[in-house]
Amino acid sequence: MADSRIPFTPIVSLPVGIGSGTAGKEIRIRLNKDTLTLEQEIIVNVVQAGFTVAPASVDPGKFFSSIAIEDDSGNEVFASGLSLLEASKYTEDSSSVRSTLAAPESSCRFRFGIHHENDGAMHSLFTAKETADLSKYELVLIPAADNDNGFVGGTGGAAAAYDVRVNAKKMPGVSGLGGSMTRLSVAGDGSVVEVPNEHAGVATARHRQKEQVEKGTTTGEQTPVRIAGKNLTRFVQMITGDMTSGKFVRSDNIIKNIRLMVGDEVKKAGQFIDFQEENESKRGKVRIGSGVATIDFGDDERGWLDLSKVNEAFVEYDIDTAAPASWKVLFFVDSTHKL
Repeated sequence: MADSRIPFTPIVSLPVGIGSGTAGKEIRIRLNKDTLTLEQEIIVNVVQAGFTVAPASVDPGKFFSSIAIEDDSGNEVFASGLSLLEASKYTEDSSSVRSTLAAPESSCRFRFGIHHENDGAMHSLFTAKETADLSKYELVLIPAADNDNGFVGGTGGAAAAYDVRVNAKKMPGVSGLGGSMTRLSVAGDGSVVEVPNEHAGVATARHRQKEQVEKGTTTGEQTPVRIAGKNLTRFVQMITGDMTSGKFVRSDNIIKNIRLMVGDEVKKAGQFIDFQEENESKRGKVRIGSGVATIDFGDDERGWLDLSKVNEAFVEYDIDTAAPASWKVLFFVDSTHKL
């Protein structure tokens, strides 16, 4: 593993925002615009009354129909709560959940991370979010409908109340977007050589997380899903659900075969369960039975899928003949752009 180009600097976690809201109504939280931001930690507390039958379980990702981070250039992060929480659990291990499931009132408290740095990026590539010069930097959350949120299996339930706090992990001692990553130095023999510039800014790329939703009622081969190019792709996550009840119910029995294609070249291929087993083996996270599988290129950027010289890649997938009559798949891509 290569040595880090970034000199040691303190990393601090600070509270930067707070908000509250109810089902279907936007919660917009202005975030601090100051130093390099590595990650936002989102802490959520949900209380819902009116249950005549207590919920059977809780699925925190279903509490938000969408989550976005908006800045001057648009949405850097845009996805459902399901996709973001699963990604956080899988790569960052930063999700924790505590709940009380009862009638007439149930509650759930959970936290998850939205990261702007990549784990492997601490070696030869470093990404972070430079916020000091932004005119707009906001976290926008849309709570799900009261009858289709993270409290699963209950009867009744209305007027869920959401309280949201945001902490940010920051690098106050380092500037971003400035200086060459190398500098000239005089070697011991008097020659001039190029060496890493320890004083350079470290925001050398833009990290993005985006979701694409596909749904249908047919089995067999489907229209391929486009993956944007001009980046290094860290992983492609798929969450599959049965929609016959009108609500998203996680299921492993939706997708059968998966192929990740760049042009005519197959980069990854296998069945849905193959990727789940690989995920469990590689990262020790339970996948089988979760409705989630990830095409994972690891945490070292040297192994990420290099799409820097192509405009797009595609995920080809087949819906199993035993799939339910109505289904939905959430495709979620984690990538680093403008290298």
